[in-house]
Amino acid sequence: MDEKVLNFLNQNWISYTLYEHEPLFTCQQSQNIFPDLSLWHTKNLFLTDDKKSRFYLVCMSATKKADLKVLAEALGEKRFSFAKEEYLQKYLGIKPWSVSIFGLINDVDRKVNLVIDEYLRNWEKLFAHPNVNTKTLELKIVGIKKYLEILWIDYKIIKI
Repeated sequence: MDEKVLNFLNQNWISYTLYEHEPLFTCQQSQNIFPDLSLWHTKNLFLTDDKKSRFYLVCMSATKKADLKVLAEALGEKRFSFAKEEYLQKYLGIKPWSVSIFGLINDVDRKVNLVIDEYLRNWEKLFAHPNVNTKTLELKIVGIKKYLEILWIDYKIIKI
């Protein structure tokens, strides 16, 4: 899976630094590997509405906690829950612990709504898995914006 992301970035001249490491299952493990860079670690939540008809990828700082009730209200939903692994595989083509903005490369039917915490707008760069939890990419925000633009991915920026 990561080859698709890396090939896309290379073909579109989007600069990145690739780090290979043991499998990571939590944000804390990631911050332990990259302690000096913990400011730019992201947490990504794959959520669904109460009817399992709308799906959301929420990208935010790993240091923040998301209140799903407040988040649902801000996005006009009754409530959110974490989407099951089957939906993660169906729409983003990835497994748990690998969720990141790069999963959207597999969402060809644009079924997943991207939501970005406004706090990230002030960041220089961010760290995210390229659809596998044994690698981490470091990209400048300009590169992330270019990635989203080329894929024609709309997103909503809100305060989380």
